[in-house]
Amino acid sequence: MTKRHRKKWVDALSLVLPVLLFFAVLNCFTTYLYYQDYQCKMDILTEVAAGAETTGMDVAAGWLKGNDHQANEQGKQLLEQYGYWENKGTSFYVRFRQNIMITGCTSAVLCLSLLTFLFYRKKAEAKESRKRLEQLEQILIAFRENHFEVVPDTEDHVWQERLKFQLEAIGHHIQLLQEEARAEKESTKEMVSDISHQLKTPVAALDTCFSILLRNNLSETEQQEFRIRCRSALDGLETLLQSLLEISKLETGLIQLDQKTLPIMDTIISAVNRTYPKAAEKGIELIFDCNESLEHCALMQDKRWLGEAIINVLDNAIKYSPEHSKITIRLQKRTGFVRIEIEDQGIGIPQSEYHKIFQRFYRGTAPEVREKSGTGIGLYLSRQIIEQHGGTITVASGKVRKGSTFLIQLPENGLS
Repeated sequence: MTKRHRKKWVDALSLVLPVLLFFAVLNCFTTYLYYQDYQCKMDILTEVAAGAETTGMDVAAGWLKGNDHQANEQGKQLLEQYGYWENKGTSFYVRFRQNIMITGCTSAVLCLSLLTFLFYRKKAEAKESRKRLEQLEQILIAFRENHFEVVPDTEDHVWQERLKFQLEAIGHHIQLLQEEARAEKESTKEMVSDISHQLKTPVAALDTCFSILLRNNLSETEQQEFRIRCRSALDGLETLLQSLLEISKLETGLIQLDQKTLPIMDTIISAVNRTYPKAAEKGIELIFDCNESLEHCALMQDKRWLGEAIINVLDNAIKYSPEHSKITIRLQKRTGFVRIEIEDQGIGIPQSEYHKIFQRFYRGTAPEVREKSGTGIGLYLSRQIIEQHGGTITVASGKVRKGSTFLIQLPENGLS
């Protein structure tokens, strides 16, 4: 027996057995009542038959008053003597048997009627279920063909509205997934294009330098110069590849931040110490402005990666600041967050580029920017890292309309 046939038998038995059990119990109960009535009538006859002791009026009065009565032994003997006590041909017994037969036939008719009704109802429900499944199949086929405006056809308006709502939600979710997939595809194309563009410059420089070095008419000084240029191009290429690797790890989730409650001051000082040699080469003074109450301010952070984000901002400030200028680092506590300001006196950023400089591979349009070497990845990485800490990074003009001020805001969750 297959699973499908077994299920049909189980459904049929679950439908028939309760009905049969109910009518069987009902028939037993009515038979018991009819027998009690028959027995009561026979007890009355025993008292009437023994009429020598009591009159018929006394017997009737006793029964009407509800007195307990049992079969009169003398009357019972008289009925047995004449063959009426156990005679199944008496009118009382015939009536008893007729009542049982009528009740049984009525129960059977009602039972069959109820089973027929339940059978056809079950069949109608199964038909409706098959219809709904067929509609769902057609709707899913339409969804596969990107047709999401499908309304189920049914007379059950409540079910129709519920199903329509759920299908619309699923269709909307599928559309969002498709849009995300398209956006991811475009982003991948853009990234490949950007990487190709970024690799083109150092690779072209290497190709040119090696082509010149292959000539035999170069002096020792010229050869040394082109070797230095090759080394510089290789260093730039290595830096670019390292940055691309970090971007890939961040965007694919391979880098999991290990956040702990640590003093934010230690992270900032560590970042300043790592960028200080570059600032010293240009004679740039790094000024730290912080309230003493914030020296022990602790935040939930991954010290290594948050430090990398701050270093990228400081490197950017040092690169585009003139010699013997100042870079000011401020730490402030605001309601609900801690704010880090890094202000330089450099070339500044046009307001039209405020929202672009944190994009991957973007570099400013100013001639001073083009003169400096760079990949356009540093600020993008900083934004990614800070956002994974639940914070934000923005840029504004300097305090005296000169240079730029980068504003880093981190939530004070875990502030102690």
